[in-house]
Amino acid sequence: GNITPAAQSSIVASESDVLQQVKIGSTAAEQLKKIYPDIIQSDSGYLGYGDRIITVKSGNIVIYMRDIKGTVPQQMFVFDSDSKVLQSILFLRTDNDFDALIGSLKTAGFAPYPDLTADEFAIMQMAASETPESRKQSMQQAGVQQFKKGTLLALAIPASVNENSKMPSLIIINLAYAPEHRAKWEKHQRSASQAN
Repeated sequence: GNITPAAQSSIVASESDVLQQVKIGSTAAEQLKKIYPDIIQSDSGYLGYGDRIITVKSGNIVIYMRDIKGTVPQQMFVFDSDSKVLQSILFLRTDNDFDALIGSLKTAGFAPYPDLTADEFAIMQMAASETPESRKQSMQQAGVQQFKKGTLLALAIPASVNENSKMPSLIIINLAYAPEHRAKWEKHQRSASQAN
């Protein structure tokens, strides 16, 4: 469809607006509720670093969502349940506008970041067999783009990669939160193995 430039900029402003108003690593849940009174707490969801995933059900994270189109929350905010500080944002686009997601990152001062450091790769590694080269190659083949700003790593993921939602997404995580995330994941793994 033909979207007029004015309408287009108001659509793009949603993610850009969020990235200006909200700071991953410092915004508290109570602050988010003041900025966006329309947020709703989610009873499911997860935050993953590499193959380490913690869920809402584990009690370690709290997720709020907003801008819901049909059944799809186009904006999700992940908080640590202890500190109540924002650690990740997930954007989805029901209109499949991948370029708008990339545009919002650039507006927010994120720069393309194709290569991770060794430490960053260790945080993001999905499997023991994965190498920095194989990760980069599979991302390039899939059209996944990586950006960085400070301690924030962003992955812009085309619709074709998201088999469940079939929509483009943008995941922004705080690399500085990775050690705490790992500690919570390990603690959960220990309690899970004791329960069996």
